[in-house]
Amino acid sequence: MKYDEFLQKLREQTCNPSDEDKFKARIAEVANNFDGRTLDELNKELRQISAEHNRAPRRDFAGLSPEEMHFLLYHPLGENSPVRLRVNIADGVLERISFLRLVEEFLKIVKRDGSIKLTAKLGTLPRKVLIELYDHHFISHWPIDDGILKLRHEDNWSVMGSLHSVVRLSNLVRKVHGKLVLTKLGDRMLMPEHRVTLFTLVLDTFARKFSWAYNDFYPDFSLCQDAFGFSIYLLARFGKTERHKDFYAQKFLAAFPMILAEFETESFGTPESNFMSCYKLRTFDRFLEWFNFVNVRHEKETARTRTGPLVMRNEIMDAVFYL
Repeated sequence: MKYDEFLQKLREQTCNPSDEDKFKARIAEVANNFDGRTLDELNKELRQISAEHNRAPRRDFAGLSPEEMHFLLYHPLGENSPVRLRVNIADGVLERISFLRLVEEFLKIVKRDGSIKLTAKLGTLPRKVLIELYDHHFISHWPIDDGILKLRHEDNWSVMGSLHSVVRLSNLVRKVHGKLVLTKLGDRMLMPEHRVTLFTLVLDTFARKFSWAYNDFYPDFSLCQDAFGFSIYLLARFGKTERHKDFYAQKFLAAFPMILAEFETESFGTPESNFMSCYKLRTFDRFLEWFNFVNVRHEKETARTRTGPLVMRNEIMDAVFYL
């Protein structure tokens, strides 16, 4: 979604008078009171008013300005973004990032065996590779741990299909005659001195190229992924205290109320409840938790209090990102 389209939809769906209305009123006032100024002088004043407007913090953006939100949407983690990646990340921190460790072990298997032959029918990872990776227990799946589900296919463990897509999208491996082989880039990224670069590549590919909708049956809802930087910002700002995932979903919805339109055709639940479930699944369960950026504590639930687990940012996230 383009930024100007986002602002337009936000104005249309916000019932209370917004700062946008005040901004337009101020522009009109300046334009109507020309007072003999030259056109250049008038344009200079209008540009100044526009700049002040774009840099003013907004409550619906959790304190960010429209300009800062623009960078989070279009240049997440860049030098002008409110959220950025640290340049030097300690090896001990990288060692605790589960999805990265999974990628590293996968690349090691490809290098050790020379190639991985994909299944003939679906072109997925073979069972022996899935089992070898799962045995590291970087990211566990309780039905497999409890013996309820056998790990036979990528579909039995969603993180594996995601891993397969990410390593190919990032050009760490490539497919040749039904087999995955290591690229020169993939071989180089296994060197210890390139570990931070590998992490940056994996994070960028997962967040910006791999489709989060791949793992579920919710609507496309691309804004959830496009605005992943905003979710990280929310967690960095509010995550020092344990909070329910619903808290972050509500903050996201306050910033992007137009997204409920994507969930109106769902046959079960309300648009808001479906959005909440989708956002928590994609942002927390299958992104922040897979990368070990949050600590999760499960409360004892009753029939009256089914609010889900409590989350808070941890030292890994603090070591990776900064505001």
